[in-house]
Formats: sequence, structure tokens, C-alpha cells
Amino acid sequence: MRVARRESILKDGRRLVIRSADRVDALDMIDCLKQVATESTFLLSYPDEITYTESEEISIIDRFLNAPTSAMLVAFVDNRLVAISSIMGQSRRRKMCHRAELGISVLRDYWGLGIGARILATLIEAAKNAGLEQIELGVFTGNKRALALYRKMGFVETGLVPQAAKLDDGTYYDEHRMVLMLDRAIEDVLINPEY
Repeated sequence: MRVARRESILKDGRRLVIRSADRVDALDMIDCLKQVATESTFLLSYPDEITYTESEEISIIDRFLNAPTSAMLVAFVDNRLVAISSIMGQSRRRKMCHRAELGISVLRDYWGLGIGARILATLIEAAKNAGLEQIELGVFTGNKRALALYRKMGFVETGLVPQAAKLDDGTYYDEHRMVLMLDRAIEDVLINPEY
């Protein structure tokens, strides 16, 4: 689905633009994902595992734009792509079509500016408008910033997956599973996501 473009001013005075990803963003999105993967071990992939070609990324973008319960957003600060996020409807089957999985990544230089909260508010609103009833996500242990943000936005922990990720050095991360029931979503977040 396509999500309406949003603009706001960040804590440091710069302009943030959040909009649906489009085909012209493909190469910048690949570069952003690779950079984010070098900056944090809390993502699902290592940088060398991000091997999408431009045409493959365009196909992914097209699938999101044409899906009724999925959306992929990009965020720009001063015309630089700094974040990528998505909600993905879990299934077309009637028993599962009320659920979506969320993912978000922000370049390290742009942490602490409220970008994540504004992207999440946009995705929550899009999910509600699409008729979804809950958003789910996973957060690796140790990712305290993400856990705090998701809790602030109304997500609650539903369980823990032990050893959900194994790093190259042999250490493991457990994964906190979280859910936001959209009928109970924080209305303030949707109305005024100025965090």
C-alpha cells in the first residue's frame, strides 16, 4: 500500500520526510541497509548478506506498493535516506490476515532525534487504515533503545525466543517478541508523534 507523505521538524531543527518507498529509491535503500548492518549487530543480516540487485529491490518495492496490508517506508533528512521500515501483512489466509510484522532500521548518526517514533506512528496509522488488528515484532536482547521505544509506543512483550540469533563470534541473542493491539494503540502517538 502507498502511505501519505509526512513532513516534520526534528529535535535538531532539520526537516524529516517520511513516505512510501518508490522504485527510484532502490539503490539508496540497498546502500542504507548495508550501512545500518555495519553499525549494529541487532539486525537480522550482516552487510555481506545484503546482496540485492537494483532490479530485485525494485521488485520488493513493487510488491509492497501493491499489497493491501503491507507498506515500506523511507525517511529522509536533508534529502539523505536515513531510515527504512515496513509492516508486512502476515498472510492472506482469513485466520491470519489481521496480523502484520514490523521492521525498522535507522542510520546511527540519526538516532535520538525522534525518527523512529515518527516512523512507528506512521506505520501504526497505516496498519489501522488497512484494517489490521495487531502489529508484531522481534527485538534482540541488549537492544535497549529499541525496547524502550516500542514500549513507549504501546507494544507489550509476549515471550522470549532463546538463542534466536547466533553471531559470527559464536555468541547468541535472545529475541523479545512484542505485539501492539491496534484497538488499544496509543491515540496520542497517532495524533501528535512529536517525540
